[in-house]
Amino acid sequence: MPTQKQLYGLYGEQRDFALPNFMHCETIEYRSKKYDWRIDMHRHAHLFQVFLFESGFVQLQLQNQLVELREACLLILPENTLHGFVLSSDVQGMVLTLSQDFIETIFYKSPQIPLALNQVLVLQAEADADRFKHITQLIQQLYTELVHELPEKKLVLQSYLTLLLTEVFRMYSSSAGPKEANGSRSADYYNAFRQNIRQSRSPQKSIQEYARDLRITDVHLNRICKQVAGQTASQVVQQFFVLEAEKHLLHTEYSISEIAYSLNYKDPAYFSRVFKAVTGKSPKAFRRG
Repeated sequence: MPTQKQLYGLYGEQRDFALPNFMHCETIEYRSKKYDWRIDMHRHAHLFQVFLFESGFVQLQLQNQLVELREACLLILPENTLHGFVLSSDVQGMVLTLSQDFIETIFYKSPQIPLALNQVLVLQAEADADRFKHITQLIQQLYTELVHELPEKKLVLQSYLTLLLTEVFRMYSSSAGPKEANGSRSADYYNAFRQNIRQSRSPQKSIQEYARDLRITDVHLNRICKQVAGQTASQVVQQFFVLEAEKHLLHTEYSISEIAYSLNYKDPAYFSRVFKAVTGKSPKAFRRG
């Protein structure tokens, strides 16, 4: 099995890009060619990605499945999604990478958009050709704006990004017919669970409380998490708070105890044990790199 890497920036780069309001856009060929058209299994701890595939063949490897992409499409990969690629040398397209916090900030008044996009999605161009064309144009405009220093650049970028992700959301909504929507009920519950974790980070809730908010049992919630993410509900919660802790360890001078208390862990020693169980490193070792 390929090595699984946890990244805090772009693939193949050591710099940490898990920053508020981070945005990056490049052609798919640019990075893929460097690695002989094979991207090993990895996950981005805090980064959300939109892949635009216009032509060529792509084999996408997710945690437990292989997906072949032969037609023009959009691929949505939320933060912390384990994935890898094998691509044909004639592949063409773009990849947009954003900090998850940026998305949450932009759509704080429209939480249904980040909620819907917090899952792996493949949206075929032929399902909504006009909207796919518009999204392609918006990504190209974002790319152009990013590489030029023009007045009010941040404002324009945020405007393009808001429109782009709204169009992706509309494309997803129009493609989810009644039968598909019913079949994705587990994914809807899982996404609502993740959103609840984000919104109620302090104090942390029990699994029973999260389940009660969703009007299901804790047994049902665990079954959903196993089905969608291959983890228990407790592991999903732990992973979220460990990712929050990683941000503090990388970007602040807070002590381990201060970080533990800020994340509502009453016992710093217990927090350190949870952190090591998830990451394989103690908080001190993680901070040292």
